[in-house]
Amino acid sequence: YSPVLLRMFEAHINVELCSSVKSIKYICSYICKGSDAAVIDVQRSGNPQEVDAQPGSRRLIDEVEEYQQGRYISSNEAVWRILEFPIHERFPPVVHLAVHLENGQRIYFHQDADLE
Repeated sequence: YSPVLLRMFEAHINVELCSSVKSIKYICSYICKGSDAAVIDVQRSGNPQEVDAQPGSRRLIDEVEEYQQGRYISSNEAVWRILEFPIHERFPPVVHLAVHLENGQRIYFHQDADLE
């Protein structure tokens, strides 16, 4: 309870101090979480040529053809992406990681070198 904030915003406001690493980790994961995902099924309806000739026969299902993975994008996120605004402030978006052997020296691969 804060009487100053109550008078300032004319509403009850709960203010807490978060000072542990877990609270910062939670806030970052909450802000950076992705959109909701959905799996949709695409079927043809009412086509008499696709009716099974034998009752009880099993139809082969091509899951790659019939199922598509989709996700919901809100109108705000869609406009943000269409106008190509930055999504995050990481430049470059790919982080270079050094390749090394356990208990050994670093290994460098050159782009033109034969890897075999």
